[in-house]
Amino acid sequence: MVQAVCLCDLGHQVLLVENQPERYNKLVFENLSPVEEPGVNERLQRYRGNQLTISKNLGDVTGSAIVFLCVGTPPQPDGCPDVSQLEIVV
Repeated sequence: MVQAVCLCDLGHQVLLVENQPERYNKLVFENLSPVEEPGVNERLQRYRGNQLTISKNLGDVTGSAIVFLCVGTPPQPDGCPDVSQLEIVV
């Protein structure tokens, strides 16, 4: 979310894909960020429907010049990142 609105700040068109229904609904129906970070809600409201499009369909990224995968990578007991969420998206 933070990366999406910051890219909009730089003038880019951004497609944000959210696959978790609760987070998607908060973004689309409440126009609120699912993450708490200063200034994100204001930027979301400024850019949504303009430079920022929100989708729940990963297939919508087809034809995009650049794709960022932003998922959780929590540490495992041995300290290595758990990249299972990243593997699912890829």
